[in-house]
Amino acid sequence: YDLIKVKSYSAPPYQVQRCLHKLVARAVSDGALADAVRDTSAGLMNMNNMNMMPTATSTTTTLVCLGPVLHIMQLPFYNYIRTAFRHASIHARQSPFYTALNDWLMWLEPWNTKYASAKKDPKQRLLDSLPARSNTKTKTLLTPTVTYPKANQRSLYKPEWEAYIASNLHMYVVPLAIFLRRARELDFSPKFYRQSLNTVLKVFRVFSPEVVQVINKHLALRGRGRGRGPQQQPPQQQQPLSGMVAAHERNLGDYAPPENELSLLSCQNDMHNLLEEIYLQHLKKVDAQDFFDRMIARFDATMDSWFGSATATNEVKQLKMLVEKAKVIVGFPADYEVMPESRAASMEAQVLGMMDPSKDRTAFGILTDAGRERILMGNVKCNPEDVDYYGDRMLGRVQTHEVEFLVSLLVKASQLINAKLGLNPNPNPHSMLPRRFNLRFLADWRNVMTIIIVYRFLKLIV
Repeated sequence: YDLIKVKSYSAPPYQVQRCLHKLVARAVSDGALADAVRDTSAGLMNMNNMNMMPTATSTTTTLVCLGPVLHIMQLPFYNYIRTAFRHASIHARQSPFYTALNDWLMWLEPWNTKYASAKKDPKQRLLDSLPARSNTKTKTLLTPTVTYPKANQRSLYKPEWEAYIASNLHMYVVPLAIFLRRARELDFSPKFYRQSLNTVLKVFRVFSPEVVQVINKHLALRGRGRGRGPQQQPPQQQQPLSGMVAAHERNLGDYAPPENELSLLSCQNDMHNLLEEIYLQHLKKVDAQDFFDRMIARFDATMDSWFGSATATNEVKQLKMLVEKAKVIVGFPADYEVMPESRAASMEAQVLGMMDPSKDRTAFGILTDAGRERILMGNVKCNPEDVDYYGDRMLGRVQTHEVEFLVSLLVKASQLINAKLGLNPNPNPHSMLPRRFNLRFLADWRNVMTIIIVYRFLKLIV
């Protein structure tokens, strides 16, 4: 999928990105596109009812659902999306990566367009696609509206749009493969976890089971038409919409994928790496929670069980939904697990007498020779959750529940007091209580609020 070879990448100017966004929005919301897709679907249905076998000289090759604008834009927009996904920065603000992502999602779902006229009259929809005109009575614009669905909204795809997917087959598949590879670079730290997770969910919601089924079908027909052996047949004789896929590849020219079998199953490795990164960051966030955070998470889970989808802050539910969508997209088995339970395997190995935890690591947490041998033999597993903090916790980076300027002040005050009193951290590694002063807990905003509330309460009593 990754056929991008450039020595240097220069992002297009912001004004160019803005104009391209408006051009894509205008093209996918054209009323003629919906009518052409509907006419193509009706024509194919009539052919099926009449039991007509399409051939290379039949009218199937003349069925076109993309207008001239989309046909001309397809190749440059395809390369723009691939290049931005491959080389644009993910962590920079106002990065072309996210601009290209929004434009790509809008191109993939033209069925999200809401027309000003609720009627199915083609003439009225074509009039709606003309430049905006205002209604002096209602003061509203009679132009189509491109909606931007949220990450938890259902897809509005209908079977009549299959011809559109066939005419943009590689626009669905290739950028998705590059996105899965780059999505691991998203910041899933506690501060940006929800924002990055919503970015992934917005992409996954496009690929509903119906859309994935259509994509897999045309990828299989494409491979069968270009396969090897005596049963090879021209694409037009396999399925009516295969002619649109062939026209799509001719339009992409040298930038089309190689003439071999393509499948979404090849993205399983990148999908697994992405899910593993998200799960690992989630588990680290859960381990860092204190009593108040755990109570809030438990209350959130209770509210979600009572009101269903009314609350979308339950991260566990979002992760389960993410895994289920990943199974649909890349074809993971039904019993797929992102991170298998290594602790259960370790307990089972202890019962069987296959390992002794005290011999696997030293007192400082370093693997011994026996521990390495057990890992190589497959008797135990290395779990990323077991990685402990290395270094002085008092000097760790600022957490999300801490006030930044208070952390620096309290750490300096703690170091000054310890230096004046001659106190040092306890050199005994088995002790959990260092013999020194550590005032950093006062930088926790929850402790600050508790102190203020208690102070005000005592002041009122006294």
